[in-house]
Amino acid sequence: NCQLQSLIIKRVIADAKREKDVLLETFASCKLAELNMLEMKYDTAFSVTNIALNMIRKKDAPELKAQLLLCRAKIQALRSNYEDGMNDAHQLLKMAERYNLYGLKARALLVIARIDVISYRDAMAEKHANESRRVAEQYGLSQDRNKAIVMLARISSLADCTATSGNRNDEAMKLALLAYRTARQQKDTLSVIESASIIADIYCSMNR
Repeated sequence: NCQLQSLIIKRVIADAKREKDVLLETFASCKLAELNMLEMKYDTAFSVTNIALNMIRKKDAPELKAQLLLCRAKIQALRSNYEDGMNDAHQLLKMAERYNLYGLKARALLVIARIDVISYRDAMAEKHANESRRVAEQYGLSQDRNKAIVMLARISSLADCTATSGNRNDEAMKLALLAYRTARQQKDTLSVIESASIIADIYCSMNR
């Protein structure tokens, strides 16, 4: 229940303010922004994220700053501010590499890949998604690995069909089925939905 979650998070923020615990307030604000995104309240999520980033501007908290940058990059993409989203994602990528934040590096690469797809740069999107998968596999990040596979399935399903190259439906279907089965095992609801949607899209494409 998003409304209940929102109330609990806001209570945590209020308690953190009272106790002057800036890091806890910032962490809770990040969670609130993520919840706002799920509710499609993108402007609110953007505002919450900016306030939180400003609160810890002078704090030594690289992982928390990186999480907020990831959140803002996603929000920017959802608000169709692709250039700003790409800038945040690249800034996050530099932080992740500097502080060895491997999970956040994998996620930053997926944000970049998603913006590449929206911008019709499929080859670059595939490159970034493959790099995300490589990082996730190298450091045993199973959910991040599966999210990269979902992205690769989406990219393959969107590949241009030409007289010489044909399409990549078989490859896309193989990736999507792998992602779907893995997401169900991991109880990753969003990846289950996204991979199932890709499978349905491929079936529709094959039966046109």
